[in-house]
Amino acid sequence: MAAAMNDEARLIFALRNLSPSDWEIFERFASQFLIGDFPDLRAIGGVGDRGRDAILTSEPATVVQISIAEQWRSKILATVKRLREAEVQFSTLIYVTNRRIVPQADGLVAELRREQIQLDVRDAQYFLQRVAVSPETRAATRELCRIVVDPKLPLRDVVSSSPLSTTELREGLLYLELLTRDTEATRNQTRLLYESIVLNVLAAAERDQPLSSQQITEEVRRRFPGHDALSISNHVSTALTRLCVQKRATCERQAYALHYSERERLAESAVALLEERDRTRTEISLSIRRREADLDLRLKANECLPFIDLVERLIETLLERQGNEFASGICAHMTTLSPIDLYQAATRLVRQNQVGLREALDIKSVDLQDLAELATDVVQDIVTAPGETMQLRLRRLADSYTLLAFMQQTPDVRHVIARLFSRGKLVLDSSLLLRVFPETRLDESDRQFTNLLRAAGSAGMDLCATRGVINEIVTHLQKGILFDTLGSSWVGREPFVHQKWAATHSAGSYAGFLDDFIGKHPAADLVAFLKDYLGIGILDLTSLRGAFDPDLVTMLTDIWTEHKLWQLTPQSDEGNFALRIGHDVEQFVAVLTLRGSESPDIYGHEAWMVTDDKTAAGMLESAAKHGLALPSNPAMSPNFLSNLLSFGPSRTTIDPQIRRLMPTALEIIDNGWGLPDLSRAAEAIRRECHGRPEYYIRRRLREAVDKFKAEVAPLDEDVWAPIRPGDEDRIPPL
Repeated sequence: MAAAMNDEARLIFALRNLSPSDWEIFERFASQFLIGDFPDLRAIGGVGDRGRDAILTSEPATVVQISIAEQWRSKILATVKRLREAEVQFSTLIYVTNRRIVPQADGLVAELRREQIQLDVRDAQYFLQRVAVSPETRAATRELCRIVVDPKLPLRDVVSSSPLSTTELREGLLYLELLTRDTEATRNQTRLLYESIVLNVLAAAERDQPLSSQQITEEVRRRFPGHDALSISNHVSTALTRLCVQKRATCERQAYALHYSERERLAESAVALLEERDRTRTEISLSIRRREADLDLRLKANECLPFIDLVERLIETLLERQGNEFASGICAHMTTLSPIDLYQAATRLVRQNQVGLREALDIKSVDLQDLAELATDVVQDIVTAPGETMQLRLRRLADSYTLLAFMQQTPDVRHVIARLFSRGKLVLDSSLLLRVFPETRLDESDRQFTNLLRAAGSAGMDLCATRGVINEIVTHLQKGILFDTLGSSWVGREPFVHQKWAATHSAGSYAGFLDDFIGKHPAADLVAFLKDYLGIGILDLTSLRGAFDPDLVTMLTDIWTEHKLWQLTPQSDEGNFALRIGHDVEQFVAVLTLRGSESPDIYGHEAWMVTDDKTAAGMLESAAKHGLALPSNPAMSPNFLSNLLSFGPSRTTIDPQIRRLMPTALEIIDNGWGLPDLSRAAEAIRRECHGRPEYYIRRRLREAVDKFKAEVAPLDEDVWAPIRPGDEDRIPPL
């Protein structure tokens, strides 16, 4: 069975990677399949064929066109036109292609039927279903794969969606991903990187042309210009020595080549990666189908390969940006991505590919913003709740992009990563912990934030929360019951946990759900639950408070309140608002106090406040504007923590099963629009449009986003054009 799957994957790859110059190769291949169905097939392609590649001698009204044209619709219509101009009498056109187009071709089939032409499409699926029909089809398949697949290591198709700027870097990413599939977390990252790049260089060389160490070094330097030449030379030399000892490379007369067994192993791994990619593309297609219904779109984008390609590209663009931010912002500990960034990138990609998308979707015109919104929603779905295969691919891709980003900045990745802490005390904010509760009844692979905290605990980190945060969570959970009780009389936003519970649980009551966590003694029950479920303890502030600087607490409270005033609505309880601010400041100052007793070493600080609160993230800068110099910024985002666990020294102690489930792109999940004013505008639109269809509400939201972006950042700039500080104040009124 495994061999059969491998043959099928090789054929899929071969059909996808035919170039325009391979048309004769494909014609020979296709003819071996067609002749089984049509024994009287006669090839007539060439000068004077009048638009026909073959005919059936028993059915003169049937003509055959064999093509690898990407714009298949245009090719078919052009063929029909040419046949008519040449006065060829025909009623049936058999169109044979290496692409998968049958679902998208339905509209054209109906269109030509009205013109009394029967269009019979034989696409890639036709060949996949008939590989084993005869010795001739099996031989034709092996020959096609020999010509197309075997010379193409690395398999460029696997990384065709990568946003990396050069072919060499994209291929390097592929080899890095292939090695991380079978590599233990204990591997030295610098060694892993150089082995993957050197293997990439050796595999790209002609088999009968070994490379000298100097040639290999020059190829690596070309991929990473600006690095110290001596450092790269030393790393390449040791990588070659290791690869030869492992019999993955050979050395004769000071020239190196890829060992034949390694070439075969990499080919098999790459084909397996291709199979995995096909499964993830199926998951993308299903997500597109669901989201199309939500947005009341009828584009059949889930059957449109160019749109699936675009979604893949958007996912990889997101992961590449995330990897670069982590590698370049080790000291910042917070990321800046938000759904509006993702939407902007999607709009850019849709605009770049609008001609191909319109033809592939078989529509005269399309609202490009609808496609951008659809792509954004699909990517959010994918990173929020990936299937098992997608989860593995996202984690591996995220790690590969991040390692490559490190490599582009420094030739010694291990030295940089060694500065990341291997132990720590993580003080968890309510913004993170509240996300755990709706995940408790989901499948393990869907528990994004739960899996993150379990990975941190598995790595040996001390997880804790303050009493103030515990009380905040209890109050929030109980608000859900009040929300159910008041119904339409409720004023304000639906409590977060209730909203997520309602979206993911179709049976039972919220009160029954809440009973899993709290009972007659809510605070004590919650403490016991968090301790048992995630190993989260309580941070006792009794002794720490005595070391708090009262002036520092007062000033931070004022700054925090200033930043959070937008959350205070006429319906808000000012007392609870002040209490929540107090809890935030309390955590922040507690972590600073804990750091005061740490013994500095190469691993940096041990104590951190894990939160996605942007006020906490920017407090160092905000305090400086008020003349207050803080010793450090203790805030760390959940997404940064996820990357840190993957790359810091602690990665070696994480349970492999838990590491496999570690989430990616957490800042995209449930973070609204990422800007306070735009979030308020979106909430106002949803209140105003209550009861209207979802697609109408989404259109109104999209219009608000477009109006905002028109003011702050032209889309013709970089895909990830940043929103500058202060631009939030320029949002036009809705």
